Amino acid sequence: MNRTLVVSCAFLLASACAQDPNGILLELAPEVVSSIDGTLQVRAIVVANRTPLSGESVSFSVIYVDRNGVDHAIASQTAATGSSGSAEIAFSGLRWEGTGTVTATLVDGAGAPVLSGG
Repeated sequence: MNRTLVVSCAFLLASACAQDPNGILLELAPEVVSSIDGTLQVRAIVVANRTPLSGESVSFSVIYVDRNGVDHAIASQTAATGSSGSAEIAFSGLRWEGTGTVTATLVDGAGAPVLSGG
């Protein structure tokens, strides 16, 4: 039986100054994760009024509940945005049938959340 993990994705825009980050765009590949492979590639693009921002720290997390209602802890990961404004990571070991939500959070130097999308 082929089991799948369905992951929702969206983005959040908040108003801010011209060069302050005000958006995080998420891309997931694949959109439906096979429990056979169990790997999800995630890319977040941090923008300020459509301009990609480099050097921003992004924390990625997954909240996952299997079809029996059991929560599964998935370790969060952090990556910095490059010159294209994107940060990429991979989550592996997603081998349960159920649903999850990926969230990308822009964090400051102390690790405190600044902006979130998921």
